[in-house]
Amino acid sequence: MADGITKRVLSRIEEMGNDFFVAKDFWREGLYEPVSKVLNNLEKKGMITKVKKGIFCKEETAQELRKRYPLAIKKAMLAISRSFGWSIAPHGETALYMLGFDVPAPEVWGFVITGSTSEITLGDIPVKVFHRNTREISGISFTTGMLIQALIEIGKDGLDDRMKRKINSLLSKSDKALVKEESKVTIIWIHEMIKEICNMDNVGGAVQG
Repeated sequence: MADGITKRVLSRIEEMGNDFFVAKDFWREGLYEPVSKVLNNLEKKGMITKVKKGIFCKEETAQELRKRYPLAIKKAMLAISRSFGWSIAPHGETALYMLGFDVPAPEVWGFVITGSTSEITLGDIPVKVFHRNTREISGISFTTGMLIQALIEIGKDGLDDRMKRKINSLLSKSDKALVKEESKVTIIWIHEMIKEICNMDNVGGAVQG
């Protein structure tokens, strides 16, 4: 039975590619306890890498995390959020950096979550997570949450035309459709600002990213 679960877990890991994974990602393969045991055994054999308790990935993905690639950090935090059942979005300067603004990489990476405020580490990367009410970040994508938090960090009066065009250029056509729809649940000024930014293409604004 255990060997059968191990084979199914390994097959699922291959399907997930360069993503991070937690025991919950394998519940279809078996119960929580045997899957957790399989993941820990694979880590001991050097077949996968443990980033922190309960969070695993392939070694090449772990190397990307050690280099602090934003995409690797995003994937790791999404895995953690799946494990705990959180909704999550980047916070403050982290949101600006991950969105693509020319700002320094955070020394401490910040995220807002629907769980409790706490400090965690991803390898040697310090992360602080801040509690937010469920209605603020639930039911929206990581991209929409990131844009909303970036706009909060900049402030209603801090956005000039150049910054609006910059944000426009960082969003793909599909991103724009998504954030305009999902941001309907957020603060009115943020939703109106997002619509203005995304619609700049229609009035001679920036080229779509």
